[in-house]
Amino acid sequence: MRFSSLKNTQAIYLLLFSFFIISLFAFVSCSSSEETTKIIEQPVPEVKKEIVIPDFNKPIRVLISEKKNENQVKFQNAAAIYSEGSLITKIKSKDKITFKLKNDKIVMSFGNKSFTRENFSILPIETDGTINFDAKKYSDSIRVTSNAGKILIINYVSPDEYLTGVVASEMGNLSKKENIEALKAMMLCAKSFTFEKIKTAKPDYDVYSDIKDQLFNGVGNLNSTIREAYDSTKNLYLTFDDELVQVYYFSSCGGYTEDCKNVLPNCSSSYLSGVKDGEEPYCKISPSFNWQETITKKQMINSLVSAGYIEEGKWKIKEFSIQSRFVSGRISELLVVVQSNDENRKEFILSGNKIRYAIKTSDGAILKSANFDIEAKYENQELVAVKLKGKGNGHGVGLCQWGAIGMARQGKKFDEIIAHYFNGIKITSKE
Repeated sequence: MRFSSLKNTQAIYLLLFSFFIISLFAFVSCSSSEETTKIIEQPVPEVKKEIVIPDFNKPIRVLISEKKNENQVKFQNAAAIYSEGSLITKIKSKDKITFKLKNDKIVMSFGNKSFTRENFSILPIETDGTINFDAKKYSDSIRVTSNAGKILIINYVSPDEYLTGVVASEMGNLSKKENIEALKAMMLCAKSFTFEKIKTAKPDYDVYSDIKDQLFNGVGNLNSTIREAYDSTKNLYLTFDDELVQVYYFSSCGGYTEDCKNVLPNCSSSYLSGVKDGEEPYCKISPSFNWQETITKKQMINSLVSAGYIEEGKWKIKEFSIQSRFVSGRISELLVVVQSNDENRKEFILSGNKIRYAIKTSDGAILKSANFDIEAKYENQELVAVKLKGKGNGHGVGLCQWGAIGMARQGKKFDEIIAHYFNGIKITSKE
Protein backbone atom coordinates (compact mmCIF):
# COMPACT_ATOMS: atom_id res chain seq x y z
CA MET A 1 0.00 0.00 0.00
CA ARG A 2 2.82 2.35 0.92
CA PHE A 3 4.66 1.24 -2.28
CA SER A 4 1.65 2.06 -4.41
CA SER A 5 1.40 5.50 -2.79
CA LEU A 6 5.06 6.19 -3.52
CA LYS A 7 4.62 5.24 -7.13
CA ASN A 8 1.67 7.61 -7.37
CA THR A 9 3.71 10.41 -5.80
CA GLN A 10 6.58 9.85 -8.27
CA ALA A 11 4.14 9.93 -11.16
CA ILE A 12 2.72 13.24 -9.95
CA TYR A 13 6.25 14.74 -9.65
CA LEU A 14 7.11 13.50 -13.14
CA LEU A 15 3.94 15.01 -14.54
CA LEU A 16 4.60 18.38 -12.87
CA PHE A 17 8.20 18.40 -14.09
CA SER A 18 7.10 17.65 -17.67
CA PHE A 19 4.53 20.45 -17.50
CA PHE A 20 7.22 22.88 -16.27
CA ILE A 21 9.57 21.95 -19.15
CA ILE A 22 6.80 22.32 -21.74
CA SER A 23 5.76 25.70 -20.28
CA LEU A 24 9.35 26.94 -20.26
CA PHE A 25 9.82 25.92 -23.90
CA ALA A 26 6.60 27.63 -24.88
CA PHE A 27 7.64 30.82 -23.06
CA VAL A 28 11.04 30.88 -24.79
CA SER A 29 9.45 30.19 -28.18
CA CYS A 30 6.89 32.95 -27.65
CA SER A 31 9.57 35.44 -26.60
CA SER A 32 11.67 34.52 -29.62
CA SER A 33 8.65 34.96 -31.90
CA GLU A 34 7.82 38.36 -30.44
CA GLU A 35 11.44 39.43 -30.77
CA THR A 36 11.49 38.29 -34.40
CA THR A 37 8.31 40.21 -35.08
CA LYS A 38 9.82 43.36 -33.61
CA ILE A 39 12.85 43.04 -35.87
CA ILE A 40 10.67 42.62 -38.95
CA GLU A 41 8.68 45.72 -38.05
CA GLN A 42 11.76 47.96 -37.88
CA PRO A 43 11.37 50.87 -40.40
CA VAL A 44 13.28 50.56 -43.66
CA PRO A 45 15.90 53.33 -43.93
CA GLU A 46 14.89 56.03 -46.42
CA VAL A 47 17.06 56.05 -49.53
CA LYS A 48 17.73 59.64 -50.62
CA LYS A 49 17.63 60.34 -54.33
CA GLU A 50 20.92 61.35 -55.85
CA ILE A 51 20.73 64.90 -57.18
CA VAL A 52 21.99 64.89 -60.76
CA ILE A 53 23.97 67.99 -61.69
CA PRO A 54 24.28 68.63 -65.46
CA ASP A 55 27.71 68.99 -67.01
CA PHE A 56 28.60 72.56 -66.14
CA ASN A 57 32.21 72.49 -67.26
CA LYS A 58 31.81 73.04 -70.98
CA PRO A 59 31.16 76.53 -72.43
CA ILE A 60 27.69 78.06 -72.54
CA ARG A 61 26.71 78.99 -76.12
CA VAL A 62 24.98 82.37 -76.05
CA LEU A 63 23.25 83.67 -79.18
CA ILE A 64 24.25 87.33 -79.40
CA SER A 65 22.86 88.18 -82.82
CA GLU A 66 20.64 86.53 -85.43
CA LYS A 67 20.09 88.32 -88.73
CA LYS A 68 19.03 87.37 -92.23
CA ASN A 69 21.54 87.45 -95.07
CA GLU A 70 23.87 90.11 -93.65
CA ASN A 71 25.34 91.08 -90.29
CA GLN A 72 27.78 93.91 -89.65
CA VAL A 73 29.75 94.35 -86.43
CA LYS A 74 32.25 96.97 -85.31
CA PHE A 75 35.23 95.95 -83.19
CA GLN A 76 36.68 98.17 -80.47
CA ASN A 77 39.81 96.05 -79.97
CA ALA A 78 42.06 93.71 -81.90
CA ALA A 79 41.15 90.05 -82.44
CA ALA A 80 42.22 86.98 -84.41
CA ILE A 81 39.97 85.25 -86.97
CA TYR A 82 40.13 81.46 -87.34
CA SER A 83 38.29 78.86 -89.39
CA GLU A 84 38.53 75.13 -88.82
CA GLY A 85 41.39 75.70 -86.39
CA SER A 86 43.57 77.72 -88.78
CA LEU A 87 44.39 81.41 -88.43
CA ILE A 88 43.00 83.40 -91.36
CA THR A 89 43.70 87.00 -90.45
CA LYS A 90 43.77 89.54 -87.64
CA ILE A 91 41.60 92.59 -87.20
CA LYS A 92 42.44 95.90 -85.59
CA SER A 93 40.50 98.17 -83.31
CA LYS A 94 37.63 100.02 -85.02
CA ASP A 95 37.54 97.61 -87.96
CA LYS A 96 34.05 97.02 -89.33
CA ILE A 97 33.40 93.47 -90.45
CA THR A 98 30.52 92.42 -92.68
CA PHE A 99 29.25 88.85 -92.79
CA LYS A 100 27.07 87.87 -95.77
CA LEU A 101 25.46 84.61 -96.83
CA LYS A 102 26.35 83.29 -100.28
CA ASN A 103 25.61 79.76 -101.50
CA ASP A 104 25.19 78.46 -97.94
CA LYS A 105 28.57 79.85 -96.95
CA ILE A 106 29.58 83.00 -95.10
CA VAL A 107 31.57 85.73 -96.78
CA MET A 108 33.54 87.80 -94.27
CA SER A 109 34.90 91.10 -95.55
CA PHE A 110 36.61 94.17 -94.12
CA GLY A 111 38.75 96.77 -95.85
CA ASN A 112 39.96 95.18 -99.06
CA LYS A 113 40.01 91.65 -97.62
CA SER A 114 37.41 88.94 -98.15
CA PHE A 115 37.18 85.32 -96.95
CA THR A 116 34.55 82.66 -97.64
CA ARG A 117 34.05 79.83 -95.16
CA GLU A 118 31.27 77.76 -93.58
CA ASN A 119 32.00 79.35 -90.20
CA PHE A 120 34.45 81.61 -88.40
CA SER A 121 35.83 81.80 -84.88
CA ILE A 122 36.96 85.09 -83.35
CA LEU A 123 39.46 84.89 -80.49
CA PRO A 124 40.86 87.65 -78.29
CA ILE A 125 44.47 88.77 -78.51
CA GLU A 126 44.28 91.65 -76.04
CA THR A 127 45.84 91.17 -72.60
CA ASP A 128 42.46 91.25 -70.81
CA GLY A 129 41.27 88.28 -72.88
CA THR A 130 38.12 89.93 -74.20
CA ILE A 131 36.56 90.68 -77.57
CA ASN A 132 34.99 94.12 -77.66
CA PHE A 133 32.49 94.83 -80.40
CA ASP A 134 29.25 96.76 -80.80
CA ALA A 135 29.98 98.46 -77.45
CA LYS A 136 29.92 95.19 -75.48
CA LYS A 137 32.77 93.15 -74.07
CA TYR A 138 32.80 89.35 -74.40
CA SER A 139 35.24 86.76 -73.06
CA ASP A 140 36.51 83.43 -74.45
CA SER A 141 35.47 83.22 -78.13
CA ILE A 142 32.88 84.20 -80.73
CA ARG A 143 31.59 81.82 -83.40
CA VAL A 144 29.93 83.00 -86.61
CA THR A 145 27.84 80.39 -88.41
CA SER A 146 24.59 80.13 -90.36
CA ASN A 147 21.31 78.28 -90.07
CA ALA A 148 18.09 78.49 -92.09
CA GLY A 149 19.19 81.57 -94.02
CA LYS A 150 20.33 83.48 -90.95
CA ILE A 151 23.77 84.52 -89.77
CA LEU A 152 24.30 83.60 -86.13
CA ILE A 153 26.87 85.24 -83.86
CA ILE A 154 27.42 83.09 -80.77
CA ASN A 155 29.57 83.70 -77.70
CA TYR A 156 31.20 80.56 -76.29
CA VAL A 157 31.69 81.55 -72.66
CA SER A 158 32.65 79.68 -69.48
CA PRO A 159 29.81 79.02 -67.00
CA ASP A 160 31.27 81.33 -64.34
CA GLU A 161 31.66 84.23 -66.78
CA TYR A 162 28.17 83.59 -68.14
CA LEU A 163 26.44 83.54 -64.74
CA THR A 164 28.29 86.58 -63.43
CA GLY A 165 27.51 88.35 -66.71
CA VAL A 166 23.82 87.48 -66.43
CA VAL A 167 23.57 88.74 -62.85
CA ALA A 168 25.40 91.96 -63.77
CA SER A 169 23.09 92.47 -66.76
CA GLU A 170 19.89 91.62 -64.89
CA MET A 171 20.61 93.37 -61.57
CA GLY A 172 22.81 96.26 -62.66
CA ASN A 173 26.18 97.25 -61.29
CA LEU A 174 25.40 96.63 -57.60
CA SER A 175 28.88 96.92 -56.17
CA LYS A 176 27.99 97.82 -52.57
CA LYS A 177 28.18 95.04 -49.99
CA GLU A 178 24.63 95.78 -48.81
CA ASN A 179 23.39 94.08 -51.99
CA ILE A 180 25.46 90.90 -51.90
CA GLU A 181 22.75 88.64 -50.43
CA ALA A 182 20.39 89.66 -53.24
CA LEU A 183 23.13 88.91 -55.77
CA LYS A 184 23.65 85.46 -54.24
CA ALA A 185 19.92 84.69 -54.48
CA MET A 186 19.85 85.90 -58.08
CA MET A 187 22.95 83.83 -58.89
CA LEU A 188 21.16 80.66 -57.75
CA CYS A 189 18.09 81.53 -59.83
CA ALA A 190 20.17 82.25 -62.94
CA LYS A 191 22.02 78.94 -62.47
CA SER A 192 18.77 76.96 -62.18
CA PHE A 193 17.33 78.68 -65.25
CA THR A 194 20.50 77.95 -67.23
CA PHE A 195 20.38 74.24 -66.34
CA GLU A 196 16.87 73.98 -67.76
CA LYS A 197 17.82 75.79 -70.96
CA ILE A 198 20.79 73.49 -71.52
CA LYS A 199 18.39 70.51 -71.46
CA THR A 200 16.46 71.96 -74.42
CA ALA A 201 19.36 73.59 -76.25
CA LYS A 202 19.24 74.34 -79.98
CA PRO A 203 21.82 72.67 -82.26
CA ASP A 204 23.90 75.85 -82.53
CA TYR A 205 23.29 77.60 -79.19
CA ASP A 206 22.00 77.08 -75.66
CA VAL A 207 20.45 80.41 -74.70
CA TYR A 208 19.41 83.78 -76.09
CA SER A 209 21.15 86.87 -74.75
CA ASP A 210 17.94 88.87 -74.31
CA ILE A 211 14.68 88.62 -72.34
CA LYS A 212 13.57 85.59 -74.36
CA ASP A 213 15.80 83.83 -71.81
CA GLN A 214 17.92 85.98 -69.51
CA LEU A 215 19.90 89.13 -70.20
CA PHE A 216 23.57 88.71 -71.01
CA ASN A 217 25.41 91.86 -72.12
CA GLY A 218 28.86 90.37 -71.88
CA VAL A 219 31.35 90.73 -69.05
CA GLY A 220 32.05 94.45 -69.14
CA ASN A 221 30.09 95.32 -65.99
CA LEU A 222 31.46 92.75 -63.56
CA ASN A 223 32.68 93.82 -60.14
CA SER A 224 34.19 92.13 -57.09
CA THR A 225 30.83 91.92 -55.27
CA ILE A 226 29.24 89.98 -58.13
CA ARG A 227 32.25 87.66 -58.34
CA GLU A 228 32.07 87.08 -54.59
CA ALA A 229 28.38 86.21 -54.94
CA TYR A 230 29.30 83.61 -57.56
CA ASP A 231 32.17 82.12 -55.53
CA SER A 232 30.07 81.75 -52.37
CA THR A 233 27.25 79.94 -54.21
CA LYS A 234 29.37 77.93 -56.66
CA ASN A 235 28.47 74.56 -55.14
CA LEU A 236 24.90 75.44 -54.13
CA TYR A 237 21.77 74.47 -56.06
CA LEU A 238 18.03 75.03 -55.75
CA THR A 239 16.13 71.76 -55.24
CA PHE A 240 12.61 70.53 -54.51
CA ASP A 241 11.99 66.89 -53.53
CA ASP A 242 15.70 66.20 -54.12
CA GLU A 243 15.55 67.36 -57.74
CA LEU A 244 16.88 70.46 -59.44
CA VAL A 245 14.14 72.95 -60.20
CA GLN A 246 13.41 75.56 -62.83
CA VAL A 247 12.69 78.95 -61.35
CA TYR A 248 11.78 82.33 -62.77
CA TYR A 249 12.44 85.93 -61.84
CA PHE A 250 11.43 89.43 -62.89
CA SER A 251 12.07 93.06 -62.00
CA SER A 252 9.47 94.11 -59.40
CA CYS A 253 6.18 92.63 -58.18
CA GLY A 254 4.42 95.79 -57.05
CA GLY A 255 3.51 94.18 -53.74
CA TYR A 256 2.47 90.62 -54.66
CA THR A 257 4.03 87.91 -56.84
CA GLU A 258 1.91 85.73 -59.14
CA ASP A 259 0.86 82.06 -59.19
CA CYS A 260 2.67 80.43 -62.10
CA LYS A 261 -0.56 78.80 -63.32
CA ASN A 262 -1.87 82.29 -64.15
CA VAL A 263 1.09 83.06 -66.41
CA LEU A 264 2.73 79.86 -67.64
CA PRO A 265 0.84 77.12 -69.53
CA ASN A 266 0.48 73.84 -67.60
CA CYS A 267 2.43 75.11 -64.57
CA SER A 268 1.38 73.66 -61.23
CA SER A 269 4.61 73.88 -59.21
CA SER A 270 3.75 74.68 -55.60
CA TYR A 271 7.06 76.49 -55.11
CA LEU A 272 5.97 79.02 -57.75
CA SER A 273 2.89 80.22 -55.86
CA GLY A 274 2.19 83.91 -55.39
CA VAL A 275 3.30 85.55 -52.14
CA LYS A 276 2.75 88.91 -50.50
CA ASP A 277 5.94 90.93 -50.68
CA GLY A 278 6.01 91.86 -47.00
CA GLU A 279 3.56 94.00 -45.03
CA GLU A 280 5.39 96.93 -46.54
CA PRO A 281 6.57 95.68 -49.96
CA TYR A 282 10.28 95.02 -50.15
CA CYS A 283 10.26 96.17 -53.78
CA LYS A 284 8.85 99.63 -52.99
CA ILE A 285 12.37 100.94 -53.75
CA SER A 286 11.92 99.96 -57.42
CA PRO A 287 11.58 102.80 -59.96
CA SER A 288 8.69 100.78 -61.44
CA PHE A 289 6.84 100.13 -58.19
CA ASN A 290 4.31 102.69 -59.47
CA TRP A 291 4.05 103.74 -63.08
CA GLN A 292 1.73 105.52 -65.53
CA GLU A 293 1.23 105.15 -69.25
CA THR A 294 -1.03 107.11 -71.61
CA ILE A 295 -2.05 105.34 -74.81
CA THR A 296 -4.04 106.92 -77.64
CA LYS A 297 -6.73 105.16 -79.65
CA LYS A 298 -4.45 105.05 -82.70
CA GLN A 299 -1.62 103.47 -80.73
CA MET A 300 -3.97 100.90 -79.23
CA ILE A 301 -5.45 99.97 -82.61
CA ASN A 302 -1.94 99.52 -84.03
CA SER A 303 -1.03 97.27 -81.08
CA LEU A 304 -4.13 95.10 -81.53
CA VAL A 305 -3.42 94.77 -85.27
CA SER A 306 0.23 93.79 -84.61
CA ALA A 307 -0.89 91.24 -82.02
CA GLY A 308 -3.35 89.68 -84.50
CA TYR A 309 -6.58 90.46 -82.66
CA ILE A 310 -7.98 92.60 -85.48
CA GLU A 311 -7.06 93.20 -89.10
CA GLU A 312 -5.96 96.54 -90.49
CA GLY A 313 -8.75 99.02 -91.10
CA LYS A 314 -10.69 101.85 -89.53
CA TRP A 315 -11.81 100.81 -86.08
CA LYS A 316 -13.51 102.46 -83.14
CA ILE A 317 -12.89 101.22 -79.61
CA LYS A 318 -16.27 100.97 -77.92
CA GLU A 319 -15.16 99.43 -74.65
CA PHE A 320 -11.94 98.79 -72.78
CA SER A 321 -12.72 97.49 -69.29
CA ILE A 322 -11.43 95.19 -66.55
CA GLN A 323 -13.63 92.14 -65.98
CA SER A 324 -11.70 90.29 -63.25
CA ARG A 325 -8.41 90.21 -61.35
CA PHE A 326 -6.20 87.59 -59.75
CA VAL A 327 -5.54 87.66 -56.00
CA SER A 328 -2.29 89.53 -56.72
CA GLY A 329 -4.19 92.42 -58.28
CA ARG A 330 -3.05 91.63 -61.82
CA ILE A 331 -5.81 91.62 -64.40
CA SER A 332 -7.20 88.21 -65.27
CA GLU A 333 -9.64 89.34 -67.98
CA LEU A 334 -9.73 92.59 -69.93
CA LEU A 335 -12.69 93.15 -72.29
CA VAL A 336 -12.06 94.96 -75.58
CA VAL A 337 -14.93 95.83 -77.93
CA VAL A 338 -14.17 97.34 -81.35
CA GLN A 339 -16.37 98.32 -84.27
CA SER A 340 -15.46 99.13 -87.87
CA ASN A 341 -17.02 101.80 -90.05
CA ASP A 342 -19.14 99.14 -91.78
CA GLU A 343 -20.62 98.14 -88.41
CA ASN A 344 -18.49 94.99 -88.11
CA ARG A 345 -18.31 94.50 -84.35
CA LYS A 346 -15.77 92.38 -82.48
CA GLU A 347 -15.29 91.74 -78.82
CA PHE A 348 -12.60 89.66 -77.19
CA ILE A 349 -10.96 89.02 -73.84
CA LEU A 350 -7.28 89.70 -73.23
CA SER A 351 -6.05 87.35 -70.52
CA GLY A 352 -3.39 87.69 -67.85
CA ASN A 353 0.18 88.31 -68.95
CA LYS A 354 -0.89 88.38 -72.63
CA ILE A 355 -2.32 91.83 -71.95
CA ARG A 356 1.23 93.20 -71.73
CA TYR A 357 1.98 92.12 -75.30
CA ALA A 358 -1.38 93.04 -76.82
CA ILE A 359 -1.43 96.63 -75.54
CA LYS A 360 1.91 98.30 -76.23
CA THR A 361 3.18 101.55 -74.75
CA SER A 362 3.43 104.79 -76.71
CA ASP A 363 6.99 103.88 -77.77
CA GLY A 364 6.04 100.33 -78.80
CA ALA A 365 7.34 98.48 -75.72
CA ILE A 366 5.35 95.87 -73.81
CA LEU A 367 3.47 97.05 -70.73
CA LYS A 368 5.44 96.90 -67.52
CA SER A 369 2.85 94.66 -65.86
CA ALA A 370 -0.78 93.51 -66.00
CA ASN A 371 -1.51 95.14 -62.65
CA PHE A 372 -3.08 98.48 -63.48
CA ASP A 373 -6.18 100.64 -63.19
CA ILE A 374 -7.78 102.34 -66.18
CA GLU A 375 -8.79 105.95 -66.63
CA ALA A 376 -10.60 105.94 -69.99
CA LYS A 377 -11.52 109.01 -72.00
CA TYR A 378 -14.53 108.63 -74.31
CA GLU A 379 -15.95 111.03 -76.89
CA ASN A 380 -19.21 110.23 -78.69
CA GLN A 381 -19.18 106.74 -77.15
CA GLU A 382 -15.75 106.07 -78.62
CA LEU A 383 -12.51 105.62 -76.69
CA VAL A 384 -9.95 108.27 -77.59
CA ALA A 385 -7.26 107.56 -74.98
CA VAL A 386 -6.55 105.66 -71.77
CA LYS A 387 -4.31 106.41 -68.83
CA LEU A 388 -3.03 103.27 -67.13
CA LYS A 389 -1.85 103.53 -63.53
CA GLY A 390 0.09 100.41 -62.69
CA LYS A 391 2.37 98.62 -60.26
CA GLY A 392 5.44 96.49 -60.80
CA ASN A 393 7.46 95.39 -63.80
CA GLY A 394 7.47 91.88 -65.27
CA HIS A 395 5.38 88.71 -65.36
CA GLY A 396 5.39 88.36 -61.57
CA VAL A 397 6.40 84.68 -61.21
CA GLY A 398 9.22 83.72 -58.83
CA LEU A 399 11.93 86.00 -57.50
CA CYS A 400 11.21 89.72 -57.37
CA GLN A 401 14.63 91.25 -58.10
CA TRP A 402 13.93 94.61 -56.47
CA GLY A 403 12.28 92.79 -53.58
CA ALA A 404 15.44 90.72 -53.13
CA ILE A 405 17.50 93.91 -53.08
CA GLY A 406 15.12 95.42 -50.52
CA MET A 407 15.36 92.32 -48.31
CA ALA A 408 19.17 92.31 -48.52
CA ARG A 409 19.32 95.95 -47.50
CA GLN A 410 17.17 95.09 -44.48
CA GLY A 411 19.71 92.48 -43.39
CA LYS A 412 18.09 89.33 -44.81
CA LYS A 413 20.37 86.49 -45.97
CA PHE A 414 20.15 84.88 -49.39
CA ASP A 415 18.55 81.71 -48.02
CA GLU A 416 15.82 83.83 -46.41
CA ILE A 417 15.25 85.60 -49.72
CA ILE A 418 14.91 82.27 -51.55
CA ALA A 419 12.55 80.91 -48.86
CA HIS A 420 10.37 84.03 -49.10
CA TYR A 421 9.80 83.84 -52.85
CA PHE A 422 9.87 80.05 -53.37
CA ASN A 423 7.68 77.94 -51.09
CA GLY A 424 9.44 74.70 -50.09
CA ILE A 425 12.59 75.06 -52.18
CA LYS A 426 15.82 73.95 -50.53
CA ILE A 427 19.36 75.15 -51.08
CA THR A 428 21.47 72.01 -51.54
CA SER A 429 25.25 71.83 -51.39
CA LYS A 430 26.97 69.46 -53.82
CA GLU A 431 30.60 69.44 -54.89
